[in-house]
Amino acid sequence: MRSADKTIFLIISRAVTSLTVLFSSILCARLLGKGEYGTFLQFIMIIQPLTLLLSFGLPVSLQYFLPKP
Repeated sequence: MRSADKTIFLIISRAVTSLTVLFSSILCARLLGKGEYGTFLQFIMIIQPLTLLLSFGLPVSLQYFLPKP
């Protein structure tokens, strides 16, 4: 797979991910009540920083080291 193909695949996958997050947020806001949506957002607010701290660059390292022979 050429580098250009990988780049296009990455751009498309990130766009799909962003759109999924956008539409799921809209759907949750419509379906949940104020209290439930607030609880959901508090949960997300706790999980997101934990995810960043726990990954600590692991995905980037895997992308760098795994393709090499």
